[in-house]
Amino acid sequence: MSHPFGPLETAGRLDGGSGDGEQDDSRSVDELVLGPDPSASTHRLHRYLLVATVLSGLAVLAMMSGLESREPAALELLSAPLDILVLGDSSADPEACSSCSTYVDRSAASWSESTRRRVRLDRKTVPSDLAAPSMTTLVESLRSDLDIRDSVSEADVILLAIGSGDVTDAAAAFCRAERQAPSPCPAASVVEFRRGLASWITEIDTIRDHRPVILRVITPPPTSGLPRQSHVARTACQVAAAHAAACVNVYDLARTDELVVEPGGDPRHTQLTQHGHDLVAAELTATGIIR
Repeated sequence: MSHPFGPLETAGRLDGGSGDGEQDDSRSVDELVLGPDPSASTHRLHRYLLVATVLSGLAVLAMMSGLESREPAALELLSAPLDILVLGDSSADPEACSSCSTYVDRSAASWSESTRRRVRLDRKTVPSDLAAPSMTTLVESLRSDLDIRDSVSEADVILLAIGSGDVTDAAAAFCRAERQAPSPCPAASVVEFRRGLASWITEIDTIRDHRPVILRVITPPPTSGLPRQSHVARTACQVAAAHAAACVNVYDLARTDELVVEPGGDPRHTQLTQHGHDLVAAELTATGIIR
């Protein structure tokens, strides 16, 4: 361990002499440090002060050495866990890909390493046997589910996995099929989605009484290349940015990499491949976490 007070230097010989011109090296330590010709009582006081200073320095070094040896254990006891709450679609859950290491788990491990804190995952996504949630459904769960509200209040990080319900079921309320009404349908569904996501973030803020939280939004895994899905993903990231949140655009990832989404999966719950989870995790990790 390096000395806390810096390197000690040995004093060189000081010039001085007796009346006959010869050099006199018989001066005491007190004189070298404190100056020449102190009185007898001052000699004693200076000596006591010097001894006390040395002893105090040794005591400080001993204390620092003891603290250093206990530092890892102390940090482990004092460091609070990083609470990560996962809400939204089951595409973020292990059950969506039983053989996968999900982007939630991979991101949590990375954040734990970068912050040197234990991570506590709280998964409250919509079960896979239910229809993929729309933003309207997610907003309602925030307002009515006390368990979710408590988790939101306590979380350090909130991951929102947006469901494909906002790009399939919600669209059906505005038109029967995109080929019958290609223009009005995407515009109407995106407007409703934008309002819903903004309301969801506002509700999060209300529950937390305006205390800051790290918010990350993950757009729906695409079920097709329809323009509506692109609009929803882009809108999600725009709304997130407007509320100082980071966003992962899965649609854009899938557009440039066909291995992101599992082919032929349930359109209600589109599954990411392991490669897809890896890409989303890399995007999430790149957003960073500062706490």
